[in-house]
Amino acid sequence: MATHCTPQNGAPVLKIYFDLIFVSIFRYIDFSYVAAGIFQIVKIQFSMLATLNNVLIIACSAYLENRFNHLNTIIAKDQEDNTTTSMDWHKIRDHYGQLTKLVKIIDKRINPIVFLSFFSDLYNLCLQCYYVVSRRNYYYLVNYSDCIQEQSGLLQTRFYKPFAAVFTFIKMISVSILCARLYTSSRRPLSCLHTVPKAAYNNDAHRFMEQVYHSKIALSGFEFFYITKEMMITVLGILVTYELVLIQLKS
Repeated sequence: MATHCTPQNGAPVLKIYFDLIFVSIFRYIDFSYVAAGIFQIVKIQFSMLATLNNVLIIACSAYLENRFNHLNTIIAKDQEDNTTTSMDWHKIRDHYGQLTKLVKIIDKRINPIVFLSFFSDLYNLCLQCYYVVSRRNYYYLVNYSDCIQEQSGLLQTRFYKPFAAVFTFIKMISVSILCARLYTSSRRPLSCLHTVPKAAYNNDAHRFMEQVYHSKIALSGFEFFYITKEMMITVLGILVTYELVLIQLKS
């Protein structure tokens, strides 16, 4: 876009590029290459931090999920070996309690990162959806409107915002799916407990079932929300409602 607008405006390509990228900033301050360079560095740092935050969230969730999967494997194996006799549910319940404490400790450390990551992704996704539905180009705020209007029919210009919206949506859903597996793994002992024969069922098994059933073991965002499949469905419903409102307002 900047290279196409250079011959018509006579300004350097780099200046036009920064004007287009930081349009909301240079509306209020005078343009300078020093300020543009600082803003570009900050933008790159924020992009790298956002990616690293997602990687950290996925890594912590994958580690915790692996620990619960290991416990589920032990429960399934012990159940096969003790079909008629009672299992050591007290020991298994203690193991499960230790894993629950580990999840709480890790969640207390990273829940601000989870909250900021999901909030920023949801904000960017709503913003991109707004641009796609309204077909509004925020570049109109600078002095290159004629050139941009001419270039709006280009393939890369026409499909950039839908691509950005789809990419943000896929990234957010991918992180959610990978993190939601932790909650699913923590609930898996219920399937084994529901098939325990009467001869092997005792008070420890009942207490363990109550503990698993009433525990909310998942990563959270300041405990405002927990990353589960139900949360994903709720977010999808909010996005669909937001899109419908935009379409109705446009019509």
